[in-house]
Amino acid sequence: MLKLIVVILSFLNICLAQTFVERLIQDCDNNESFACGALVNEYAHGDEKEGIKPDTGKMLEYGIKACDINLFYCDKLALIYEHGVNGVAKDMAKAIAYYKMRCDSKYEDLETCQKVGDAYAKGDG
Repeated sequence: MLKLIVVILSFLNICLAQTFVERLIQDCDNNESFACGALVNEYAHGDEKEGIKPDTGKMLEYGIKACDINLFYCDKLALIYEHGVNGVAKDMAKAIAYYKMRCDSKYEDLETCQKVGDAYAKGDG
């Protein structure tokens, strides 16, 4: 029983030693879309507590991975391109493509689909 307790405590120490972002990266590497999506926010805004500075390349990298794993997260990329977040050039064609991916998915998010329709109505699509 004592060995089991020592093993559990050792495991907990390893888990607690990881920072929040390190854990998210590990989970994203294991194709956990939620973790990849959370990393988009971490690198978009930075996290002083975690020592993370805004990083456009990583923001896009994790955004693409989140969208590839789960279409639910494609709207994050769409927003980045629609509004030109963190120095990313505004690109309505890319924004619409990512909105359309989510709209055409099983999520059928009406707000996202409306954005696609509005873009086409404005001639942006």
